[in-house]
Amino acid sequence: MILKHLENLEAMAKTTEKEAYMINLKSDSLLKKVFVKANCPSVNFWIKQIPEIKENKGIISLEEAIDSLERVIEKRQKTGHDARDFLKSLLENLNERDSEVLKRIVLKQLKTSIGTKFLNKLYGKGTIRKFGYMRVSLYKNAIQNIKFDKGGAIVQKKADGVFVNIIIEENGSVSFLTRNGTPFEVKSLPYINNPYSKKIIIHGEGLVRNTNKPNNVEDRQTGNGLINKFVKKEQTLASLDKKIQEAKTEKAKEKLIQKKKDSILEFENIDKNIMFDVWDILDFESWSNGIDKTGYILRLHNLENFLDTEETNRFLLVEYKIVTSLDEAKKFYEKMLNKGEEGAVLKNSYSIWKDTTSTEMVKMKPEKDCDLIITGWYNGEKGSEFELGIGGFNMESSDGLIKVNIGSGLSREQRGFERVCKEDSAKGIQLIHDFDFNQYIGKIAAVKFSYVIKSKGKNTHSLFLPTLIEIREKYDKDTADDFNKIMNQ
Repeated sequence: MILKHLENLEAMAKTTEKEAYMINLKSDSLLKKVFVKANCPSVNFWIKQIPEIKENKGIISLEEAIDSLERVIEKRQKTGHDARDFLKSLLENLNERDSEVLKRIVLKQLKTSIGTKFLNKLYGKGTIRKFGYMRVSLYKNAIQNIKFDKGGAIVQKKADGVFVNIIIEENGSVSFLTRNGTPFEVKSLPYINNPYSKKIIIHGEGLVRNTNKPNNVEDRQTGNGLINKFVKKEQTLASLDKKIQEAKTEKAKEKLIQKKKDSILEFENIDKNIMFDVWDILDFESWSNGIDKTGYILRLHNLENFLDTEETNRFLLVEYKIVTSLDEAKKFYEKMLNKGEEGAVLKNSYSIWKDTTSTEMVKMKPEKDCDLIITGWYNGEKGSEFELGIGGFNMESSDGLIKVNIGSGLSREQRGFERVCKEDSAKGIQLIHDFDFNQYIGKIAAVKFSYVIKSKGKNTHSLFLPTLIEIREKYDKDTADDFNKIMNQ
């Protein structure tokens, strides 16, 4: 019956019709459980590809299967291939229609277009818990709130990678989630010692180690690009498997098989070199509820104590200093810039963690940055090496009041090119076969700039000296900044 409800909702065109249908089914506890498991971002099953099954025996109920899914896979009793085998067993023990529901739950794709806001209104506030994230205030908006008495404030290096939620279960099993809740697996870090008798979460940013680079890590664009690839590992390998099966010639098949081998080697290299700059540790339940009232200085000491118990060198405490004046904080900030870092973050020692923009911590950085949406692209300049590829992107603020073309900062691959020979750069570059020039449209891009300027003869504004920092994936950021937010910098 649950699948029938989902199919009915999917067939309805009007939101009001869907909501009325759901209101009539409010007392259906199993339907509620289905929607909560499929829509709650704090619920993850760590599986991106559903295993193939041979038959549906129909010997267990959907509710029993969901409870088993929660106990064994969601809570990480089984991981990796063991988790997939367990899911396969659950699917085979259900009837065909309930098996389809369980697949949709695992993939978090009920196909009903019922939003989180309505579900919380229907079932009660907080039923669907979103992922909490504490943003940093702009310097000019909150510097007056920083207090240097009572033991001083804390200034830290501004981490420069991909934000990661590191969740550690009581038994030490660890999972990694992006800012918006997309799970990914680091096979070389399956367990981390948890000295607490409760589930905890650590906040940090993912970096990729490279001992040949400054500070022993890849630059932001390269490192974030590698991590973004890594997060999509399962989808990439599944897509290549499908292309291999559908290859029309032996030559095409061999080329795809080699591409898969190269991808696996790249993923393995990222796996063993991914590391994390970390700066906060929270009680998981408090984080899920959107607030942890423990003062930051104590959370920081808890994190230091936690790292002292860890044998891995993959977690690095973000460099910090306790300061008693703004001048001291500025000297630390200048030290970070001289080391090639992005800047610093200044925080009140006793600030709490809250799912909001904190008015008790501020960014200290030399350049302004913003997030814009990519609306199109244009070819490279005629006669240049990128003439046939992407020369730059057309970008806008969320309200369309800022429009700018940006060609600076794009990598060779983002423009659609690859080396003719990987081992010999002297042989030049070529267009990537089947490169999708429209793949970036609709994505959010981080951009740095000097200041906002008025466009001549237009009602819109532009940016002076804009440079692409990185193209964000939806699991990291899916909303552009508006004109007021950008201007407030």
